Amino acid sequence: MLKRDNAQSIFDRAMSVIAKGVSSNFRYWGPKSTPVISHAKGAYITDADENTFIDYRLGWGPIILGHADDRINNAVSEAVKKGITFAATTELETEVAEKMVSMIPGMEMLRFTNTGTEATMHALRVARGYTRREKFIKFEGQYHGAHDYVLFSTASSPLSGMGSRTAPIPVQVGSGIPNKIRDYV
Repeated sequence: MLKRDNAQSIFDRAMSVIAKGVSSNFRYWGPKSTPVISHAKGAYITDADENTFIDYRLGWGPIILGHADDRINNAVSEAVKKGITFAATTELETEVAEKMVSMIPGMEMLRFTNTGTEATMHALRVARGYTRREKFIKFEGQYHGAHDYVLFSTASSPLSGMGSRTAPIPVQVGSGIPNKIRDYV
């Protein structure tokens, strides 16, 4: 059995000020087992009780070089010295975009977003504008962001309600999503 005294104490405090004690439902593992991480290095994360684990989640994708990588830390430190965000185009942004366009066949232009949610929301809007179609498909059982149009049939949805492989039924994840949106999925 893992030590959990410090993690539980912190999580109990979090439960009193953060909904479900987490800033994303995907982080919630239950009232007595939700991890509370204190630090990480490379492929390993360490919780508030000094239990160390391999981090298979990798921050849901962006931590492909590992946590606290010295190369990344140094590059970020140098960039922050020049300012953090300007609400305007920068030369670095342009250089990164040029590099990506040159490396990805068929990509002519791109747009950077802050989150995957924004990326899928804009991608849907562009696709609808181009095709003039409102209905779209998504990978059933997968997470495509936190906007209303894609919060259907994710991994947390009950399999019994999703229909068959040949006739899937969009299952809404959570409340507050207008019922009519289901018609577009």
